[in-house]
Amino acid sequence: METIQSTPEIGEDETVEKETKRRVFVEIGTHVLPVTWQGAKKFNKDNIYIGIDISGERVRRAKEKSLMIAEGVGSDKDSLNFINASADKLPLADSSADEVFLGNVLGDPGIKPIDKKKAFLKEAERILKEGGRLIIKENNTPLDYEGLRKVLEGTMFSPEKFLTPKDAEWDKEIAKYERIAVGTEEHWPIFLAYLIKGQEGGK
Repeated sequence: METIQSTPEIGEDETVEKETKRRVFVEIGTHVLPVTWQGAKKFNKDNIYIGIDISGERVRRAKEKSLMIAEGVGSDKDSLNFINASADKLPLADSSADEVFLGNVLGDPGIKPIDKKKAFLKEAERILKEGGRLIIKENNTPLDYEGLRKVLEGTMFSPEKFLTPKDAEWDKEIAKYERIAVGTEEHWPIFLAYLIKGQEGGK
């Protein structure tokens, strides 16, 4: 059995261990528009969601929205968990997640310096299982591929797939996380990157 530390009631200073064999999807930086609200990805007793944000108010609003539409998008309310915590100190066990998602986090100009973003990735690396997937979506920040490569330097992630709106798979893949992914600035890059934990990346 593997363990995760998650529950809808968990607080910033609490940890609760729970045995599970279920797949775990963790979103770091939910803001008020989490995957459970924006995307078509479904969650149930075998595929649970854990949304994390440093703002307690954003966590409250994200949870409220998600629970409101859960049944409408085919998700089980009991599978949706929201935690108020910092991305560089996640209250989750080592090797407990199958996928970690960051949407417009690494490119956020308000998050400085680059070492802070690297700390987020180190935590993602810690909680992901070997062979687990890191998913990075950027569509409202200035981060481009070269910037992403620099942030990934020194981490144990290797590229699996890199998609932009020009790719045939784009619509199908982006819909899992956001129904309409458009940029607010025409010159900003829009991409979806899939990386696998297992060997040093950023090369």
